[in-house]
Amino acid sequence: MPGLRSGRVFDGRIVAVCQPSVLPTNTPFDLCALAEQTLLHMSGPAHFGDWDRYFDGTGLHAPKPPKHDRYLSYMVYLRAIQSGLGVGIGWRPMIDEYLNNGSVVLACEHECRTARGYFCSISERARTRPVAELFLNWIASAEV
Repeated sequence: MPGLRSGRVFDGRIVAVCQPSVLPTNTPFDLCALAEQTLLHMSGPAHFGDWDRYFDGTGLHAPKPPKHDRYLSYMVYLRAIQSGLGVGIGWRPMIDEYLNNGSVVLACEHECRTARGYFCSISERARTRPVAELFLNWIASAEV
């Protein structure tokens, strides 16, 4: 947007996650086995094709989701994953808290980098405040 100064905070990276009991042997699925699982989908234009992006370049394709496996709210989606209803997409590093506390685990070792990313932006007005520039420079250089 005009007048905004932005810095990339982290890249978009997606992983497949599930509740630990979904993994029959406590080891992640390979890509072929993952494609045969119940895959949960976020609804909404920003997330159409998340599974297609995840499988892009692997030679596999995500099956089209039944209507009952689509979620509009990320919190409901995350709860469905944590409840063992299927495998979902997690965005790193935002899903890392749940991976670290064990409420979800990696369903597959494959990680996909997307063209998307997460940015911090400050307005033209905020740029007159040195602390805003300082914060932007700090958050954009942080190791996440």
